[in-house]
Amino acid sequence: MTRPRAPSPDPPSFSLDNPVIKRSPPGAVIYDLSEPDQVTITLPTGSTWSSSLHWHEHHIEYLRVVKGSISVTLNDEKFTLSAESSPAATSPEIRIDRNSWHEWRRADAAEPGVNSNDSDRNANSNDDDENDSANFIKNRANNDANSGTDHDEVVVIERTEPADTQKTVFFWNLNGVLLKAQRLSLARPPFIPQFVHAALVDLWVTLSLFVIFRDLDNVPVFVNVLQAFATRGFTFVRGTLGDVLLRHMDRLISHLVLFVVSRIAWLFGIRAVRAEYTPRDVYTRWAGGAVEGGKAKET
Repeated sequence: MTRPRAPSPDPPSFSLDNPVIKRSPPGAVIYDLSEPDQVTITLPTGSTWSSSLHWHEHHIEYLRVVKGSISVTLNDEKFTLSAESSPAATSPEIRIDRNSWHEWRRADAAEPGVNSNDSDRNANSNDDDENDSANFIKNRANNDANSGTDHDEVVVIERTEPADTQKTVFFWNLNGVLLKAQRLSLARPPFIPQFVHAALVDLWVTLSLFVIFRDLDNVPVFVNVLQAFATRGFTFVRGTLGDVLLRHMDRLISHLVLFVVSRIAWLFGIRAVRAEYTPRDVYTRWAGGAVEGGKAKET
């Protein structure tokens, strides 16, 4: 006898009137977008959220740890940054230069697979909701059983130079897509087979996210050729010819993928910044900055 399937929880709501956006386990995360030039990211205990490995080409980024500890990958370095290790009056902050590969997550989170990430490619799937929630609860219970501040919630502030509102616009539209995808996955028309509906939603998510990544200066590392060589015993010292060539190969792959997918998305009318996901005042400020900077932006 087949066990009745528990009803899927309602997806988190998305409202332009509420700048605090919450996403569900296992990659539980809270984005506070109330400040135009910075984003406050909170990771609850047990969250497996990761920013994914990526780089920025037009912005310098700063990560300031307000509470808890994070594990950071910055180019070839891996280290832990903790708010508790700094004087009470300050919070540790790191600078991430343009074109620097980087990724961060909770310090106590398990090392994820390649690009298992902030873009939450499984965010529009409900098949594993029960398992995901169970794993999140299990992780949280294991963390609570241990001592130390690493297992409290983690709070990090992200900001960029120039402070052009683009980071806030990025997270408004990223979350708008992901949360809409969750709602779409629950609203399958009866005449469309489940696998077809899931494939269409997944295609829409992919097109939407890749356009956002390309137009809002957030380039993912899709392959990580250097790591692939390293796992097979071929390592290259940073700055050597092999290292430079493989890094350029990764950059070429990422830009090529984003370009091709963004052209396909354009044919379907999908744009990076949409009014349905962006508060009017945020959009107005961002668009004004784009005009002053001499960059044409499509919406």
